[in-house]
Amino acid sequence: IKFHPFFGISQGIENNIANIATCSVDNSIMLWSLSENTSNPIKVLNGHQSRINRIAFHPSGKYLGSTSFDLTWRLW
Repeated sequence: IKFHPFFGISQGIENNIANIATCSVDNSIMLWSLSENTSNPIKVLNGHQSRINRIAFHPSGKYLGSTSFDLTWRLW
């Protein structure tokens, strides 16, 4: 799980956009919003062929990087 770089800053991020990103062994990345229904992600990113081992937001908050056990990385 990774929090958006501006998460918790009162003037930095809105609640209706992706505040949290999670990755899992099912090869997907899910983006979550704090203002939406927390039982459903607002977006699912698929593209890796094997389980994802790491994710990180770019310091600007506009991009998300991921690495996978399929020996690839992606910039979303």
